[in-house]
Amino acid sequence: MPVHFQQTKKFELSVPVVVVGGGACGLIAALAARDLGLEVLLVEREDRLGGSTSLAPCLIPAAFTKYQTEAGVADSPQRFAADIQRRSKGGGDVRMVLAVTRASGPTVEWLGDRHGIPWVLDDAPPPPGHSARRMHTVPERSGVALIERLWAAARKAGVAIYTGARVADLFATEEGRLLGVAIDRSMRTESPGLARHDEVGVQALILACAGFGANANYVRRFVPEMTAANFMGHRGSTGDALQWGTLLGAGVEDLGAFEAHASLSLPQGTALSTTLLAEGGFKVNARGERFVNEDDPPSELAIAVLNQPETAAWDIFDERVHRSGMMDEGYRQAYTAGAIRRAETVAALAKAIGVPEDGLGATFEHVRNYERGKDYDLLGRDFSGTPPLAAPFYGVQVGAAFIQNQGGLAIDPQARVLRSDGTAFVNLFAAGNAACGISGPRAFGYLAGNGLLAAAVLGRIAGLGAARSNLGAAEATEAVAR
Repeated sequence: MPVHFQQTKKFELSVPVVVVGGGACGLIAALAARDLGLEVLLVEREDRLGGSTSLAPCLIPAAFTKYQTEAGVADSPQRFAADIQRRSKGGGDVRMVLAVTRASGPTVEWLGDRHGIPWVLDDAPPPPGHSARRMHTVPERSGVALIERLWAAARKAGVAIYTGARVADLFATEEGRLLGVAIDRSMRTESPGLARHDEVGVQALILACAGFGANANYVRRFVPEMTAANFMGHRGSTGDALQWGTLLGAGVEDLGAFEAHASLSLPQGTALSTTLLAEGGFKVNARGERFVNEDDPPSELAIAVLNQPETAAWDIFDERVHRSGMMDEGYRQAYTAGAIRRAETVAALAKAIGVPEDGLGATFEHVRNYERGKDYDLLGRDFSGTPPLAAPFYGVQVGAAFIQNQGGLAIDPQARVLRSDGTAFVNLFAAGNAACGISGPRAFGYLAGNGLLAAAVLGRIAGLGAARSNLGAAEATEAVAR
């Protein structure tokens, strides 16, 4: 993935804005630039658009939206920012956090009003750490459905799209101005007129490609605690943006921050909902003992699981929680595959999951005392208000999964990539997992929705910035008015 440095270069084809990456971030960036009247080329290495977005539910937190107002939900960007900073223990860049939360509502409403995304406000209780209902989703609640709608909007807007194409090289001046990209010729395209060109000049480049989770060397280097975890992210997360940025002299931030999942059913590898624990379930190790506060952030729970014997644990719950779990597709898949064990007594459950009966029995007794307020959990979990578990009981063996990094190329609130000395590149932008997010420098800082939030909001900011870098101030103002 080299960068070729030269002061000038001629291209047979030039495009004002090129976007690398076809997930939600890239599509939103392309729509934003196209809205200002610029020709945009989006390049995606896979045969279909989707990226990391297609692997997860569609839940974008946004504050002070008309959808919240219609539902009677009081919220504000400042309140949202406070929630993010509370989770990261003040580790996030305040400027970036506020820039994202302030733009979150306008971004969601713009996508709905201008590009027809049919947002609904999720009616589930706010995920842990959120102080208001602010999760916005599409009716299907799936990332795939969101991608399909963004893809349709991009086609309607006239965005040129390469799929099955890979940006192999960048061309830049010694000062860091991007000149163009080289595109692998083994590609398909939805724009036949562009199909024969493999080098394209650019006026602005947006890196909206995935992070580095599929690059084992980068994982060992930057998030070694996840080395033994399963990777549950997008296979295109090979760290291209990080490599290009390093070669260009870009700064990087918070590379140790990541999103992980602590309840991956074994051996099937199905992601289970966190409600199994939130509704009264708990985790035990091979000795039948609890080892972590189940209310801890997901990434910290994942680290705790990886530190157990055989890097695995058991999630324990009851019939009530099981019925709730059956509403989730991942849980149903694990149940159908036979991963969920059921027993009428604690002793029978211990035998079914292969842990010592006395260990699991003592754990159940401790939990009952916590629920009744007769004892204090030394691991720090508050069990008050949690309905006691009742027979029959259930258990599922779980491992930990690494989903995506939350650190990346350093950017400013305009999504411009920053050099190591803090100065901005004039025509290079980054967003999504290519850029540093808003979760702070540590694993505990990830708040539910932070990834897709930053992808959507900073994607739009990057698209607008790339378009404006092609226009004069007066032209940009006129384009926005249109």
